[in-house]
Amino acid sequence: MTYKDLLLDPKWKDKAYRIKLRDKFKCRGCKRNDRPLHVHHKHYIKDKLPWEYPNKDLYTLCEVCHKLEHHLINHKMMFDSIDDLRKATKRKKT
Repeated sequence: MTYKDLLLDPKWKDKAYRIKLRDKFKCRGCKRNDRPLHVHHKHYIKDKLPWEYPNKDLYTLCEVCHKLEHHLINHKMMFDSIDDLRKATKRKKT
């Protein structure tokens, strides 16, 4: 089973919904709510299923901020905080 398949599991769908609800259905990066929302894992642990992470390790990002976060992770420039991501997102818009 691929990671993409795991994200279709009802257990993940339920967990992701609860995270989005906690975050008031707004991106924690740019604060927008007019883009598709994703739930981002702060880090990954080998052999842990997506829904097994504690809620504190998950947060809501819009599609744009989520792509930016993964781009930066892939380039070893992960933000120290969601506030840093928000600042970078604002800079990117200008």
